Amino acid sequence: ILPKVQRVGILYDASDPNDMLGLARFEADCGKLKIQPIRAPVSKAAEFAAAFNSLATRKAQALLVTNTGVISASTASIIELAAKHRLPATYGSSNWPDVGGLFSYAADFQDLYRRVAAYLNKIFKGAKPGDIPVEQPTLFEFVLNMKTAKALGLKIPGSILVQATRVIE
Repeated sequence: ILPKVQRVGILYDASDPNDMLGLARFEADCGKLKIQPIRAPVSKAAEFAAAFNSLATRKAQALLVTNTGVISASTASIIELAAKHRLPATYGSSNWPDVGGLFSYAADFQDLYRRVAAYLNKIFKGAKPGDIPVEQPTLFEFVLNMKTAKALGLKIPGSILVQATRVIE
């Protein structure tokens, strides 16, 4: 979608240990791709505007938004700030493009819910939870919001469109 991107921001919850692990991986991957990572840490909703101003000052060209509690609870304001700053952003859950985010690539939550039901069935039949193997997601969903892409002035190549699980017109 942005083949010439050189600076990518990450909006993350600085108080969440999982986000801190993800941040390290994000920065390592940026290094491999010769992309400059730009941190935008938050720990409460009141910090979002300052985080986006920092991203703008540091000339972020795109944004990765993590999927933790404080961030997920502020979907509308984050999408509004991304639009205000004309910052193409990707999200970790398909509900974000449904409400105006550009795109998401994430585990298919309906598939995960079906798997939970299968786990519960095994437990109800007597299996010990500790004996049931942990599984990684196997189905992923790529959701693209074309209205947001057009508002950002992005032309989405056909090679990307055909890979989308769902396209929001």
